[in-house]
Amino acid sequence: MHWGRQRSRKRAAPDARPETWLRLDIAVEPQRRRHECWAAVASAVSRHYRGAGGLDQDAVVAAVGLPPNRFCDAGLALAAAGVLAGQRDEALTIVDLEREIAAGRIVVARIRWSFGGGHLVALSGLSSIGRVSLHDPRYGPSIWSHRDLVEGRYRTFGRWTGSYFTAGSSLIS
Repeated sequence: MHWGRQRSRKRAAPDARPETWLRLDIAVEPQRRRHECWAAVASAVSRHYRGAGGLDQDAVVAAVGLPPNRFCDAGLALAAAGVLAGQRDEALTIVDLEREIAAGRIVVARIRWSFGGGHLVALSGLSSIGRVSLHDPRYGPSIWSHRDLVEGRYRTFGRWTGSYFTAGSSLIS
């Protein structure tokens, strides 16, 4: 985890303070099968806390006990990976997200699509101006405003509707 200065793509006003970030390092591999974002995210969180001792995607699928390429409850997948600490059926506030990241804990967000269905992503950073570092196993890493995530503008159709707290001893200092 680190606070660091990174230049924003947007130009700030001359007297504005530079955007700073609080970030955790996490590597989210692309999901191996169409309906297994849950396995990719649970695997990434497991490896964030346990390094090479964490579960790979196939091990998460096996631990859950479902046939490959099925939908799965995020809480079940994170529990099977040994990293679920709790959950809320709502998006976190900026203050709550900052508290989790400052404590070295990845937050997993449930995204609901306006056309139906859902998706999981890992949240690993927050900027001083309310932007969130997001790792999507289907579309890759990106930066989104907290407001866009909670108001349903993630990838045009997605709203952050649930939050999963994770726990473990992070290997990243």
